[in-house]
Amino acid sequence: MKKLSKTLVLALAAIFLTTSLSAATVSEGDAAQTSFNLAANKQYGDNYETQGKTGNILPKDYKAKKGDKITIHVEATVDKDIVLGERKGVASAAELLFVDGTAAAGYWLELTDRIKITDAVKAGDKIVWDYTFEVKTDGKSKAGDGGCRWVISSAPQQKTAVKLTATKFTYKIER
Repeated sequence: MKKLSKTLVLALAAIFLTTSLSAATVSEGDAAQTSFNLAANKQYGDNYETQGKTGNILPKDYKAKKGDKITIHVEATVDKDIVLGERKGVASAAELLFVDGTAAAGYWLELTDRIKITDAVKAGDKIVWDYTFEVKTDGKSKAGDGGCRWVISSAPQQKTAVKLTATKFTYKIER
């Protein structure tokens, strides 16, 4: 009986540990926003070309937590080329990330690392992006309040505004 109890306890502990180590889906679905304008935003200098406003793609009640994984799948086109350029010594056509843009976060708290699109993007060509972002710091506010917004920014060498239109844009959040 004593041996059976010890075996049962070890088995339950293994099940608990395995379950707690695997990520659970918090939310998944279609992005709330599917069209983005990348226009010059030089009020802070040459390295801030970005869409006019950060993208609202996640559920309004989602609050980013360190360790969360946000996976996006984007199928889209752009109406003008996104040119390859250089930002802070690194070549890319565009960068993708999630930020907390609320006052509580100082209006720009990068929640994830930047993913760099290293090839020029041609107008009319189909774009397919599949990326997973790991949240590196807790957000201060919920996504609906500006707390976890998707940002796509072009290189400073981009001279004309570009409209990205997604025909499919999905997300999955795991914790």
